[in-house]
This record gives sequence, C-alpha cells and structure tokens, in this order.
Amino acid sequence: MKICLVTEYFYPEDGGGTPTVLSQLMRYLKDHYADLEIDVLTSNNLYRRAGGKLAAYEDWDGVQITRVNVPRSNQPSTARRLLAGCVFAGAGLVRLFNSRQYDALLVGTNPPAAPMIGQWLSKRFDIPYAYLVHDLYPDIAVAMGALGAESRIARVAHQWQRGWLHDARRVYVLGRCMADHLVQAYALPAERIDVLPSWADADAVPVLPRESRFRARHGLTGFLVLYGGNLGHSQGLGGVLDAAKLTAATHPNVTYVLVGKGEAQEALAARVDTEGLTNVRLFPAVPPAEYPDLLATADVALVSLDPKLAGLAVPSKFYSLLASGRPIVGMVAPDSEIARVLTEFDCGIRVAEGNAQALADAALRLHDTPALAAAMGTRARQALEGHFTLAAIAERYYACLTALAER
Repeated sequence: MKICLVTEYFYPEDGGGTPTVLSQLMRYLKDHYADLEIDVLTSNNLYRRAGGKLAAYEDWDGVQITRVNVPRSNQPSTARRLLAGCVFAGAGLVRLFNSRQYDALLVGTNPPAAPMIGQWLSKRFDIPYAYLVHDLYPDIAVAMGALGAESRIARVAHQWQRGWLHDARRVYVLGRCMADHLVQAYALPAERIDVLPSWADADAVPVLPRESRFRARHGLTGFLVLYGGNLGHSQGLGGVLDAAKLTAATHPNVTYVLVGKGEAQEALAARVDTEGLTNVRLFPAVPPAEYPDLLATADVALVSLDPKLAGLAVPSKFYSLLASGRPIVGMVAPDSEIARVLTEFDCGIRVAEGNAQALADAALRLHDTPALAAAMGTRARQALEGHFTLAAIAERYYACLTALAER
C-alpha cells in the first residue's frame, strides 16, 4: 500500500504541535508496517524557525519527502495566510500532477488550503483521500474574531471547506467534539468520520519525582499548579492570575507557574507586577528535551482552551500531561474532548474557563486531599498507557488507511 501525506511542515521539525505529531506517526507506521510505502509532500520551511530552506528531496529512512519552495503560511494577516496556503496547494498540485501511483492520500489542515490537493487528485485519478482535521478554518478565525462570520473571505472559505469535507472519502478528527461540530456546521454524515486522537510517548514522558531540575534551578517550593505551553489569548490565562489572588492569603504555599511564550505574555507579566502577585511565577518556554522534567515539577497540571474553540481544536499537550501522571485541571468547555476524557477516566477536574473561583477551589481541593491527587495522577497515566500511546493510535491509523485504500 502506497500513501502520500500532504502537510505544510514535517520532519526535521521537532518543536511540537502538528508537524511533530505527524512526523512521529509516519515514522512509526513506516517502521512497523512492512507493506506500507510513504511519501510526504511538504514545504521547505521550518515551522518554529524562520530563515533557511530544507532540501527539496530527502529519504528519511524509507519515508520519501518532497519539499516545495513556497512562502511560510504564518503571515501577519488572515488574507496573506490564506494566499500563502493557496500557493502551497498550487505548488503541490503541480508536483503531484501525474501521481497516479498512490492507493490513498492523507491530507492535513495545515495550511487550510491543503485539502484542495486531495480534492483535485481524487477527481482526476480517483485516488481516495482522507482529510485529517487538526485545526478547522475559517471556523477558528471566526470564533476568535479575526474574521467576521458574514465577511466575503469567511463565506468563501466556508464553502471551500464544505466541499473538501464532503469530497473526502473519510474525515479523521482529534476528538468527538470535532466530529459533532462537523455534523452540525457542515452537515457531514457522522458515519464518514473517524475519531483518531493524539498521543504521547510513554517512554519519552515518564512519571518522574516532583523534585525536578526545574524546581531546583528556579528555587520553587511548595505546591505548584503548572501551566506549560502557549501563552495566548485563547488560553484564558488571566483566570489563572485571578485564582492566584483568591488563594494567596489562605494558602501562601500554593504557587501558580506559567511557562511558555505567546501574544499574552507581556500582559500577564504586567499584571503580576502591578498587582503584586507573589504566588505567580512566569518563565520562558523550555526546550523540548526538558519538557518531561518541567511536567514533573507540577503537583497539578493545567490545560486550557477558550470555549469558543470547543469542537475546533484539541490541544495535543493534554496527552503529555496524562503521561506525566499528574492530576489535571482542565479549563475547557463541558463537551470538549478533554472534558470527556477527564470524566471518563476520573483523572482530573473540569472548570469553566474564566471561573477563577472554580479554578482556585479545584487547586485547593487537590492540595488538601493528597490521596485524591495521587489517585487522579495514577489514573491519568493509566489512561495514557491504555488508550493514547503512539502504538495504539498508529494501529488505528493503519487500519483506517488500509480500509480507505481497499475501497
């Protein structure tokens, strides 16, 4: 079986997110399924680093990578991002114009115009394509206010998205909330959707003692509530600072630690300074190799996503939190995939995003009942090992791709 993955960023990208996840998946599939041939069409850019271009062709231990020379899609405006994505799609179509040899295509949502390649090749050569939805546009841009719902760009993009979804033979999503959204917003039949969640490497993210190098390096003591990731506006991290204010007087040994970078970073730092939040510490992002040690620092791990993005995205870092064996507080919508996993495996507490009192209460409940916190952490690790390892998810991908090719 020969497949082609189409995605904008790929190996050697190792900065996390979709590029790293897809690189891990293709590597595992190639190494464990002898009948599988894998080509990858991607760009010659790196996601996390500007400047420098990767080689046009590379044989990555049997994974054949073809890179097209296109501008990066992370442009400063929505219109320019869409244009850059269309350039990638056009260049990809030119490169794959005579690609009759594939049994199936796997097309991601990065850039948003990438499924144009699958749609065109499917119609021209009757090659079935699966549409792998990680981030759904224009829905995300509309939800976050970057695009007006009735703007011309949003309406055209919605029509394109509907066509790509309905022309795909199968649609793969990261969570049940995303499947629900596609059924409701795009009238996509539920029976054509497969839920294939993300994962974490149980060996790469072991359960480590809380006396981490990160704690020692920064002189951190006491009970730590840790958030590590993007410090963006869609994470609602202002609520973490509000919760810290509520617990400062009664529980001075509880510290809220935010690690990362993003567009909300300066505003958060300014609030910490002006409001004298001595129980909040801000640190820059750590290198990927140090991430497991960072997670070990936590007594409680935080994950958050703006409720407006429920059904549109599932943060992949959630699965690393499961792997770390820490109880999780999720500041997420009640019908989100994260909320469902926390409830199903009883490995954490969901609170409404922006509800500082609920967040403070959850943190103090785990602080005051260490047996409950330990049990939730154990169940989090068990959930990861039983359901969300790379091996388990890759097996499901292989079965789905095999069925797709056979049709």
